[in-house]
Amino acid sequence: MPDVLVLVQDIVTIVCGSFNAAYFATRWACGSTRASHRVAAAALTLLNAAITLESVFFLALYWTYRRQGALDLFFAPPAWLSARLLLLIGTAFISALILRQSASADR
Repeated sequence: MPDVLVLVQDIVTIVCGSFNAAYFATRWACGSTRASHRVAAAALTLLNAAITLESVFFLALYWTYRRQGALDLFFAPPAWLSARLLLLIGTAFISALILRQSASADR
């Protein structure tokens, strides 16, 4: 049963993250919204894409482990860094937006 719960949790996360990324990507690409909304949509697109990618990566890691497969590839720095790069970019983007907003509010 725990394996099924892991599978369901990650699949639902992948589906929701993909849906959210697609939604925010269309909002980002839409030229009729305000620039600030487009920037926020770009950040949310990155973040949801990162969540999706990480869920795929960790689901593959989990199932490889459960089937006693070779795990070395998952822990190789290029694979690990690649799986987490979008998360870093997305969170840094949001931090930059917060800092920018804070700086403009202090003026």
